[in-house]
Amino acid sequence: MLWLKVCLFILFFPASFGLLWQSLTLNNLSEQLISFSFFLFSLEQARMAFVDITSYSLGKSNNSYNYDILTQEIKQESQKVNLTSQDTIFDGENNNLSQFLFVIISTIIIELFGFYLSLFSLGWGAIFVVISLIWFNSLAPLKVLETDKFSLTNYTFSDKIFILFADFICLVLMSLWVINFYPLTIAFIILFITLTFAGVKYRIST
Repeated sequence: MLWLKVCLFILFFPASFGLLWQSLTLNNLSEQLISFSFFLFSLEQARMAFVDITSYSLGKSNNSYNYDILTQEIKQESQKVNLTSQDTIFDGENNNLSQFLFVIISTIIIELFGFYLSLFSLGWGAIFVVISLIWFNSLAPLKVLETDKFSLTNYTFSDKIFILFADFICLVLMSLWVINFYPLTIAFIILFITLTFAGVKYRIST
């Protein structure tokens, strides 16, 4: 999907480059650290946008969607309304895939707005980026399993709790940074969270 990589590069690169440039040229150390943190995060979000859209496409065309949990729930519902479980599963799968695509696209729009806004108002732009994470993790019905071949599985509330908690912590930290509450300390914490997240994620994936 070369076209997708090109499109995402065009969308994300100016903001990513701008954040990197800010991290090198701003005079305030806390702003430099926040800029660098969100530069790294913009790279990760661009990659995840590609992974999510690719996984959606594969799930739509090749039925790589893993719906073990969904199958049990829909079988129960289908018995109540006298529908065949296979037809109902197909409808449920399509509905989840459609919702997943909507959440992906809307998340990309919100986070791009945040990344570009951060070039003019670093704190508020970063807050919008964090809000895009909360939006995705709250509404996405599916999540990507990054194995040899991308596949989708149900994204249950129990899977979301820890991630949403971390997202809200970041939102609180960035809100405090905006009001200049120990900005340097918070900037180091944000950078630590970003590096820890990347280290844990890619260590697990490898």
